[in-house]
Amino acid sequence: MQRRTIQPAVAGATALKITPEEDDIVGDLTPVAATEVVVPVSERASILTLTERTCKWPIGDPTDEDFHFCGHSCDAASPYCEYHRTIAYQPVNDRRRERKSA
Repeated sequence: MQRRTIQPAVAGATALKITPEEDDIVGDLTPVAATEVVVPVSERASILTLTERTCKWPIGDPTDEDFHFCGHSCDAASPYCEYHRTIAYQPVNDRRRERKSA
């Protein structure tokens, strides 16, 4: 009787997949403040009123009637206002920076 080895199925570019180390545990992250920008009803943006210079941060459930976008002004280089940019683009973990420089 000949023994056959079973190979695990490979999906996608798993050769480049990085396996996390014990130092990279999710509990190591610091949470972002949960305060939200209050958008008055008169300033809320719909998909039809968005422009290059309005914040495209979605607020609420898209299936609800109350769903809207932030709509505050932003520069053309970013799709989000200053507040939502700080949420969307989190700085890289300091520990990972130190590890890469070593």
